[in-house]
Amino acid sequence: MKYKDFFTPKHALKTGLNPHEAAAGRRLIGGQIGRIRRHFKDLHKNRDPSAPGAPDLADFDQVLNHWGITRAQLPEVIKVLKLEMWLYAFFSIPGFWLFYLFLQNFNFFFLTSSVLLIVMSSTVFVCRWWRVKVLQDQQFIFFKDWFLGRESEL
Repeated sequence: MKYKDFFTPKHALKTGLNPHEAAAGRRLIGGQIGRIRRHFKDLHKNRDPSAPGAPDLADFDQVLNHWGITRAQLPEVIKVLKLEMWLYAFFSIPGFWLFYLFLQNFNFFFLTSSVLLIVMSSTVFVCRWWRVKVLQDQQFIFFKDWFLGRESEL
């Protein structure tokens, strides 16, 4: 059955649904899909560094202001970010252990759970590491450039 045939009055009658309920279901699902599409479309809309009102990335004080940090808070923020970084690194250790353990006897649920734990904790670890690096160097570098080892183009 094709997606377009789902929730049509003909399909509703075949499955015993009220055609009005089927139409309401179609509108509900279509509205949610449209909302998700709009969200993905708008996700990077305000991330243009040359957009009006965007901070000058060469001026570190504007970057701090954009991130909601003052110069006085900078050492404390770096300390907390490092603590979070190592906390998530600690979370990945059981993930690796579970991955190894359940790879031996292949328990699908625990195997996928451990992979998700590893991926999520590693992602947060790397993002915190980038932010600590930017705050310590007091020079903004885009995450993509930092991750790929490029020099800052600012």
